Amino acid sequence: MGGIVLIPFKKTLCQILFIAGVLWLQAMLSPAIGQNISVADYESVQAAIDANPGKTIYVPDGDHLSSRPIEIKTNDTRLIGPGRLIQTNPGAAILVIRDCSRVRIQDLTLTRPEGKQESTQEGLYVTQCDLVEIERVRVLDNRSGAGSIAVLHSTRSSVRDCLVVNYKTTWIDDRREMYGYSFKCVDGTGIKVISSNGSIVEGNRIIEEVFIPTKENRDLYQLGEITEIQEEMRDKIPQRFLDSGYTSNWHQGSGMIIGGLGLSEYTIVRGNYIENAAQGLDIHSDFVIVSDNIVNGAMMGMKAMHGSKHVLISGNQFSRCDLWGLLLTHGSASHTARAASGEEEARPENVDGGTIVSNNIFSFFGYGSQYWNWLEHDPTAERFVGIRIILSPSDGLPSLSNVVITGNIVYDNGQHEQLVEGVPQKLPVRYCHALRVEGADEGLPPHVIVANNILHPGHCG
Repeated sequence: MGGIVLIPFKKTLCQILFIAGVLWLQAMLSPAIGQNISVADYESVQAAIDANPGKTIYVPDGDHLSSRPIEIKTNDTRLIGPGRLIQTNPGAAILVIRDCSRVRIQDLTLTRPEGKQESTQEGLYVTQCDLVEIERVRVLDNRSGAGSIAVLHSTRSSVRDCLVVNYKTTWIDDRREMYGYSFKCVDGTGIKVISSNGSIVEGNRIIEEVFIPTKENRDLYQLGEITEIQEEMRDKIPQRFLDSGYTSNWHQGSGMIIGGLGLSEYTIVRGNYIENAAQGLDIHSDFVIVSDNIVNGAMMGMKAMHGSKHVLISGNQFSRCDLWGLLLTHGSASHTARAASGEEEARPENVDGGTIVSNNIFSFFGYGSQYWNWLEHDPTAERFVGIRIILSPSDGLPSLSNVVITGNIVYDNGQHEQLVEGVPQKLPVRYCHALRVEGADEGLPPHVIVANNILHPGHCG
């Protein structure tokens, strides 16, 4: 038939359908297609947001500088793309979302330039919002006590698959009103969710690489130095603090805080990785699931107190914790219910307990970066505990109650030789007790169940 090629109809139709499918998928995945709104067409990111309320705005690759917070205040706004939002003003947050619903932030990098990374403000700040979604966002070198990602007074928000690196800064911790003194410290929080309900915090990585709690950094930044004393409270300050002008609790902050003192409920904290924290997970919330997380290096792996009830702590790895692996206790903000009386309003109870601790592993205890600091403070090393439970307070506050501890392992890694600088060595156990329940007069009270755990003995037994 001379130069004529016959192509089977079925094959051609399949090819057409395949190409059409690829084009459709590209259109669905590209935030710029369809809306066709790009920051590149405006003088700034803020100008693009203001001109397109409630729409999807694409932030192209490259650096987008601002000296004021970028603000979103309109429902259904979506800010998406590979661009870097760089805040040049240390006194301003990078991105603020307030008083709106169904906002999505995705794939952006939020950071500060070299020389201006020490800040007093958040990286990403969300307040008074509902159904905000934060996904695959990177917050780098926002070194602030305010938090790199902060969600406050909001409902049903999610923070997923984000990366926070270098969130700590030097700070003055002012405790004069409560304890009578202030001191120099390292402080900072990677992700905080405060007074918010129905939140999901999942699959995030929170890593500190700068302010590691070494002796060198303590001396360099004079951490722990008491800076001011409230004279009228001098008699309440420990004498050793007055004599030395120093306190050992200079490593403050948390990888992650979920809290709100009775105003935070129904939160899922799952699958996060936290490295080199003061406190890995700091929970002051009710109806919480904390599962499948890894804390690698911390003064304290996790604590739940100040009125934390119905907390399920399951399937987590706590490694290289130097003071306590897990602390459960009451807190100064715990209280019973109270009816209205005179000018005082009624208040609901805020008690600790109804908690299950199951199937967690505590390993390489005392082999983090700050064991030396707590050993200086307590040469007998009796404070070091894998799982510490404090039941009955001595200050009249409601006791921790109704706790189940089952299926956990507190592991003495020294039972097998470890390679130390290439040489097999036996490592000494560095916790006093694998599990300690304090405040129980004789045996465990009936509302505390400890069963089916593997608890390797510590140096106290």
